[in-house]
Amino acid sequence: MLKRLKVLMLLLVVSIAVIGCQNDKFMNLRGNVTDKFTGEPLAGITVELGNKVVKTNDKGYFIFNSIPVIDNLDKKDSVISLGGKDYLSKTKQLLLEEGDKSISIKLERSYMNLSGQVIDRFKGEALAGVTVELGNQMVETDANGYFRIERIPVIDNPSIEDRLVKVSSPGYRVCTKVITLEGRDKIFNEKLALENKREAKFFFVSDKGKSKSIYMTDIYGKNVVRLTDDKGDDWAPNWSADGEELLFLSNRDGDTNIYVMDIDGSNLRQITFTTTDKESPVWLDKNTILFASNRDGDFDIYKSDLTGSYLKRLTDNNYYDSQLAYSPKYHSIAYISATTGEKKLHVMQEDGGSKILLNNGFGTDSAPAWSGDEEEIIFNNYSSGKSILYQIAPNGSSLKKIMKVNRRIYSYAFWDRDEQLILYVSDGTEGKEINLFTKQEKNRKVMFAPKVNYSDPEWQD
Repeated sequence: MLKRLKVLMLLLVVSIAVIGCQNDKFMNLRGNVTDKFTGEPLAGITVELGNKVVKTNDKGYFIFNSIPVIDNLDKKDSVISLGGKDYLSKTKQLLLEEGDKSISIKLERSYMNLSGQVIDRFKGEALAGVTVELGNQMVETDANGYFRIERIPVIDNPSIEDRLVKVSSPGYRVCTKVITLEGRDKIFNEKLALENKREAKFFFVSDKGKSKSIYMTDIYGKNVVRLTDDKGDDWAPNWSADGEELLFLSNRDGDTNIYVMDIDGSNLRQITFTTTDKESPVWLDKNTILFASNRDGDFDIYKSDLTGSYLKRLTDNNYYDSQLAYSPKYHSIAYISATTGEKKLHVMQEDGGSKILLNNGFGTDSAPAWSGDEEEIIFNNYSSGKSILYQIAPNGSSLKKIMKVNRRIYSYAFWDRDEQLILYVSDGTEGKEINLFTKQEKNRKVMFAPKVNYSDPEWQD
């Protein structure tokens, strides 16, 4: 009996010693908590481990000392939990082992702020008073087009509706954009661009296919429609005043001749049938056209009906006369003539009378066009590797610069003359491209592609 008692006492001592050894194992845990996106230290974050609770200091650090390392510890006692104001809670399973241990934990903010700017996609101008919506929040853009939506909740598994930014304004198509909800401030790197509801179209020429063809597109260079598709080249489109027909040049029959078609590419008719070169066909009225031809050796200006049965020569000299623009208001023709030895802007009556030299300055003039109210003539002047667009009164007074670019302008067209929206063709990196210029002197590319040449933009107010 005494012997058994001694054995029991010995086992008890051994057990106490073993337990004592286990409790002698401790871990010291040191950690720092930072913002997931900014990396800034987070102060005042509550950190829990087992039954211990601490808070991070001003530098985002926390310490747990003498954490017992016990075999077969319940997992919940080795889970560290973190949370704080404006931050999403987070848990992390730890491996408790003897010694010192350091960890770093990143917390995500529980909300985000969204800001950006809204512009007119076509003009590039900032838009004030535009409504911007996200979830149940709604704001309006300020005078400079800027907006800011604050404290957008960051939620788990958000729906498309929760992440959909909706931008709307009277007279514009609604713009939507899906964003990612995450705990940081977000700024749209690309400006939100609203498209005007105006269905303005313009024509242009491209050699993207096997030959030059005429295309039509909207004011944003989207929804491109090919109107001509022939083995020959088609170019120099000119829109009729009623917006229903298009004049153009083509060498589809081997010679350069004038054709007319409806603006959808149908109802094609050939107007001229000669072997001489022709340039710059324009409408004078519904049944009459103007064009330049070298049928008499040099380019002169002619008037013709659509049947080709009537033809009148308006200029008769040994110099270049071409590049026409007609004013119904003044029954006048602006054109380029080399009678002074250099190509310069001139004007004459539609019957060929009263020819006047308008610009006698430096450089070469080209591509005249009448303003919307027909009170000015716009023309391109090229000199020393630079192009300048000017406007001038039909009597040669009030010369004024509109636009200057440090490269050559080959052709251009106006759309909204009050806003001075100008499409122009210039050299790109690998071909000629169509650009847009506004009176705010902002430029953007509209039509461009590697190894493709664009030309002859044609607009109508």
